[in-house]
Amino acid sequence: MTKVRAALVGLVVVVGCTSGETTTVPLGGDVCARVDGDIAIPSSVVARTAAVARVTPAEALDRLVLDAVGAQEAKASGIDASPSTKLRVRAVLARAVLDGARERAASGGPPTDAEDEALSRQAWYEVDRPPMRLSVHAIVMRPKGKEAEELLPRARAFAEQIRAAVLQAKTADEMMSLASAKGKDSGKLEVKVEALSPVTADGRVPDGTSFDPAYVAGLFALANVGDTSPVVESSFGFHVIRYVEALPEKRLSTDERRKLFGPEVNARRARAEIDRTLAALRASREVTVSPAAASILDGIEWGK
Repeated sequence: MTKVRAALVGLVVVVGCTSGETTTVPLGGDVCARVDGDIAIPSSVVARTAAVARVTPAEALDRLVLDAVGAQEAKASGIDASPSTKLRVRAVLARAVLDGARERAASGGPPTDAEDEALSRQAWYEVDRPPMRLSVHAIVMRPKGKEAEELLPRARAFAEQIRAAVLQAKTADEMMSLASAKGKDSGKLEVKVEALSPVTADGRVPDGTSFDPAYVAGLFALANVGDTSPVVESSFGFHVIRYVEALPEKRLSTDERRKLFGPEVNARRARAEIDRTLAALRASREVTVSPAAASILDGIEWGK
């Protein structure tokens, strides 16, 4: 039995809108209050309201009674029949459908194995990360256009010159500085010097893209942090790679992942149910949009 029911068992607030009278009488069951003999307020609704609003059961009951009294007055005065009120009621009812989907999603239990696997693939960097490597590189871009064939050997040769210029650099910053200086002598060749994102041995990077396999192979062929690669040819050009840092793996346990994924799983479940519900409702309801709707909407001022 809920705390609400335990506190209110056998008692009920009965409100008469017309007379303004409030009395306390036993109603039986789990009904905590009844307004005008028409609107019943059960303890389950009081408990839910108290939990959502974070108020005491007594305060929740007061709010619900006030809502019921207001609803009865609106009905008696005809406010409930006005177009603006009907519009608000429709919006509330539609929101109730969506809220119900969210509540069912939240009560669906922890992520399933399939949900855990799907999210682990997407969020692998945060929850299932293998060892990774950080690197910087200088690249002589693969020549394009009419002179590409002629410039290709020169591109490789210039990459070798860059490697010779940076080989003794003690830090990544020094290597990049020396490579940039050497790149000024590239003539028609394009040279880029970059610090790159961490990458896994299979080429994955945190932003969801991947590195060229040849570059990855060249980086992971280096034995120690600080090593410099031979010239590595990729689909982009000719690289000189410096191995900067090794990043350790990060693996969360199944329980840790499921706790982390809970809110996202609930949101996805609710979204899927909402999409299904809306699709079914649209298919079962006739909707007619006026041909003049666009011009009518253009005349509406908004955002002010």
